Amino acid sequence: MDWTQFSDEPSQFAGDSLLERISRAYEDAVDAYGNACDQAAIYENVYLAKFAMAWARAVEDKVPATTRSKHCDNQSEVVEARLDWNRALAAEKRCKAKVQELQTRMTAAMAHQRYVREGT
Repeated sequence: MDWTQFSDEPSQFAGDSLLERISRAYEDAVDAYGNACDQAAIYENVYLAKFAMAWARAVEDKVPATTRSKHCDNQSEVVEARLDWNRALAAEKRCKAKVQELQTRMTAAMAHQRYVREGT
């Protein structure tokens, strides 16, 4: 349904206003943040699986329990999985920062639009 038919004024989000562009970018950033969270969880699971496999091998190899955790964390496949997970966490943090930045911009644009609207 076209809601503009009920008003003589154009819709607030019609066209390509600054607020509309920020709003679309915000929606995209929120989606990217969700995808980054999913990716970080996937890489965390890969790391945990690699660590568990290294742990099982360490038990079989009779690595002392006092050093087993460090031993497992220093296995090459576990190190690589941990690096991938850390990179995924960094991407998640970047996406979250972008969401917060766009949210701040959107709030400022909405406040400016309200100020302009009330001034006319």
